[in-house]
Amino acid sequence: MGKGAFVTVENKGTALAKVYQGGDNCMNATGNWGNLIPAGKDSAREYIEAHASGIPCCCEASTIIYGIATLNPETGGFTQVGTFSLREDDNVWSSSGATGPITVNCTPGEQYTITVTYNN
Repeated sequence: MGKGAFVTVENKGTALAKVYQGGDNCMNATGNWGNLIPAGKDSAREYIEAHASGIPCCCEASTIIYGIATLNPETGGFTQVGTFSLREDDNVWSSSGATGPITVNCTPGEQYTITVTYNN
């Protein structure tokens, strides 16, 4: 088992949002992002965990990509507004490559706390 992190998404936008998962590498748990996030609210805190042991994951970083989409009230569909990636390497979580109006803050601790903010 690897180091885990608690992730919360803050929807500071004006539309209903949802989080979806893209690709991942060497992750044990990737969260349960089934709930929609109302404008001005935060998601439920989700737990994710890297897989730091076993072949091939013992010697490489664990990574995951998530996207955020918002509801288009005219069509009833969701439109992607940005993506962010998380990485765990040697028990340290970080983020890179956030696109759109998304920022990511990784706070160390026994279990990392990661806050993702969508601000549009």
